[in-house]
Formats: sequence, structure tokens, C-alpha cells
Amino acid sequence: MVLALPPAEDFMHEPTPDTIRDAHARLHPSPQAENPSARRLSGMELTLGSPLASQYLDVFNREMKPRSANWAIWWSDLMMTMFIMFAALYAFQIPVSRAVPSPSEPMPVVVRPRPDDAGSILARVHDQIRDVIQREGLGDSVIARLTPGKSLRVTLAGDAFFISGSATLRPEGKNALVPLARILRGAPHSLAVSGHASAGESLPDGSGPWTLSTARSGEVAKFLIRDGVSSDRVSLAGYGDQRPLRKDMAASARNRRVDLVLSMDNPTEPVSEIAQSGSGFRSWVAEKEPAGSR
Repeated sequence: MVLALPPAEDFMHEPTPDTIRDAHARLHPSPQAENPSARRLSGMELTLGSPLASQYLDVFNREMKPRSANWAIWWSDLMMTMFIMFAALYAFQIPVSRAVPSPSEPMPVVVRPRPDDAGSILARVHDQIRDVIQREGLGDSVIARLTPGKSLRVTLAGDAFFISGSATLRPEGKNALVPLARILRGAPHSLAVSGHASAGESLPDGSGPWTLSTARSGEVAKFLIRDGVSSDRVSLAGYGDQRPLRKDMAASARNRRVDLVLSMDNPTEPVSEIAQSGSGFRSWVAEKEPAGSR
């Protein structure tokens, strides 16, 4: 018996896409087929937000090598360094915070003498000297003039203290200086002793008014220091005949005087009543020059 077979063309037909894909998969197996865990990591099972996917894929879904955990060591070192730094800053800040008193503690008050207090002392000294002048009857030879808040000037003038051409204190002048020295040694102000001479007055040895006025101020200063006035407060000056009480009375005996100036500012500053002259130093230099050199 002969079997009739259909033509070979009937058994051969074009493969479908699924058949081709299955055959290619059998001939070339993928890593996912060999490693089931890798298959689970692929596809839509992994999302960008999952911790497992972030270890192997970057934000562009590209494969990346696993990172080492050594960064944690460096991070811990940084944190430890910062902790030590802040601890040291806190330790250095503790003494400063203890040194500054808290707002609840009263601040120490530093009391300093005010200018008004010094001025009031000056006024009291002036009143005491005026009482001595009235009690001792010294109105003709002792004059006290107060410039409020600035200075007190006591003028020792006339023949009661010095005779013409002499720098020696007379007994009457010494008696008048005793109660004045008792008051002046208790005052805290600086004391300037300024000597003056009348016009044309000179010492017996021929020394002119500059030398005479300086000698008179030194004589009075020595007496006051011996009577208890501190030498640290005393300064000397001699003005010759350049500062008369009045310009039209330059030769008056009242210009033979010594001024005692208690001052809060400049102890040698003259009062406004005294006339000024710019030729005093030139006169003194001319007076000191030898007669043959002129």
C-alpha cells in the first residue's frame, strides 16, 4: 500500500516573531535566565526610590559600582573635631562670663571729684582768707580775688612785705604770711608764686627787676614751704616790671608784690586786670648783656 504524502511545501511556513524570539532565547540565554535574583532586579520591579535600586543604578538608570562605606570614618573624625573645637570655645568662655557681673548684681560706682567740688573748695579758701584779712587788718597789703571755677589770686603788695630794692621779707610780712600759710597748706590746688617789681627797681648789686622779682617769689615760697605747704604743689615765676597793676602807675610801691595763685587750670596765668607787655624778655636780655658789648 502506498501512502500519499502531501507536498513538502505544505509543512514549511514562515516562523512567527514569537517563534524567532523563543529560539533566540534558547540559543543565547540572558544573565537574567541564569541568575534569578538579577531577573528580579530588572524591569519594573525596581524603582528609583527603592534602596536596593539606588545601590546599583544611578538617577539615569545606569549601572554603577557599589560604593565603599569608608566615608563614615571620615565623617566621624569631622564630628569629633568639631565637638572638641566647640568644647574648647566653651571652656575659654567660662572665665569671661564669670568676670562680667550679671544684670541683677549692682555695678561698682567709681566716685571722682567733680569740677564743681574743686570750685567750691576754692571758694571756701577765698572766704577763709578774707576772714583773715579782716581779722588781722591786712586790707592795705593783702588782696584776695576769686575767679569762680578757675583761680584764686592772693596779692601781697606794698612796703609791708618788701622795701624798695630788697628781696628780704619784712617782719610784718612774715606775720601776715603765717595765717595765710595755714590756710593754703590745706588746699588741694597747685600754688604758683609769682614775683613782681616796680619800674626801675633793682637789687643793691645792680641786678635788675627780673632777678629781683624772682628772688622775691623764692623768698615767699621758702617761707610757705617751711610753714607746711607741700613743695610738690609750688612753682615759681618772676615777671620783673613787665606786669604792673596799672600801666600809668608802673613805679608805684604796690607793684613791689608777690602773687599767690591757686588754680584749677593754669596756675601761672595772669588775671585780666594786669597789663601785658611783649618786650619783657628783650629787656631782660639787654639787662644781662655787659656794658662793653652794647
